[in-house]
Amino acid sequence: MSKPSLTHPEETRRAKRRSRGQALAEFGITISLLMVVLLGIFQVSYLIYQQYVALNLAREGANLILRQSTFDDAAAAMAQTDPQFDANTRLILSVVELGLPGGPNADKAIITQRHAWGMPVGASTLGDPPSGSYYKGDKDYVAKDPARDTSIRATLRNGLQINKGQSVHVAEIYRKRRDIVPLAGVELPDSLYSVTYF
Repeated sequence: MSKPSLTHPEETRRAKRRSRGQALAEFGITISLLMVVLLGIFQVSYLIYQQYVALNLAREGANLILRQSTFDDAAAAMAQTDPQFDANTRLILSVVELGLPGGPNADKAIITQRHAWGMPVGASTLGDPPSGSYYKGDKDYVAKDPARDTSIRATLRNGLQINKGQSVHVAEIYRKRRDIVPLAGVELPDSLYSVTYF
């Protein structure tokens, strides 16, 4: 026996309702997957943008201290540049030179000027000498005893070498990552880091 055709109006309506329901379910699943992908793209794009801002801030900081600005003036200028320069940002400005002859730091890279602002999290790639090794802001954070204080020695990265009479101006930025939408199960870095050497 052959199957009767769906020519009756009632059977045609039922078939259309079933196909409409299936299309709606497929649309709902597709839209939800598409939203997850789009939100992931936005989140990663925003993360790249935040890293770009951190890189530009570090470059600007190193450039300012290279031009003989005081450390406090450089930090104030950077804070005015970026509205998100707040308590969730750490700025470390340093000047590295070779130690003077006649002490344990002779011909070794030392941090002759150093100051850090902002959140307490974030270690310097150069090393973290104690803040007591440096004068306060009125003397522009110069090392108290550059010839004999071995705690101010610097670890230069990427094969960087300096000669007598040269100095390296370094700005380091740590920024807390800000999310547009938190994505469950995706591990992104908690803070962003950028460093610039001039």
